[in-house]
Amino acid sequence: MGLYATNQVWIKSHVTSGFFHGHFNDLLLIPAALPWVLWIHRFLGWRISDRAPTPGEVVLHATVWTLVCEGLGPALGHRGTPDVWDAVAYFAGGVIAWLWWNRPLARRRRWL
Repeated sequence: MGLYATNQVWIKSHVTSGFFHGHFNDLLLIPAALPWVLWIHRFLGWRISDRAPTPGEVVLHATVWTLVCEGLGPALGHRGTPDVWDAVAYFAGGVIAWLWWNRPLARRRRWL
């Protein structure tokens, strides 16, 4: 969330790169939102543990957000433009976040 705020307030005003203006925040969607969503799932009893998200949970949520933000939102709300690179950023952020959340496991298996 700190990276998102930093990008909104400082980076976008000092950097002209299209990545920071268009896709950096999309990269942060899964890392920033998924823990809150899974906490709500746990609170409602839909999730039985507080462990790191599974690969399936990351893919499911990235897929749902892609469909909503890149499909339904632009089609029904007539705002925004569907962009395949946004979807790529959602999934890339999910992979990076999953690796980060599971780094103790990765160290034991010598992945990182």
